[in-house]
Amino acid sequence: MPKYLLYTMILPGLLGISAMASIVLPFARGGHELTWPRLLAGCGALIVIQVGGGYIAGRAIGRSHARP
Repeated sequence: MPKYLLYTMILPGLLGISAMASIVLPFARGGHELTWPRLLAGCGALIVIQVGGGYIAGRAIGRSHARP
């Protein structure tokens, strides 16, 4: 079970958080004002990567356990 958890939730989550941080943090550090569109784009990237990565990993795990 930990292998499934790693590939379907943890790795896509880490990639999603890093994508969100790359969109949101440059503006927060530079002294610029963080706007709602920028924040929503970061959250959207997190959601898309989490859901898409989990789906792809689940399909790959399902195929590897399919009976011939």
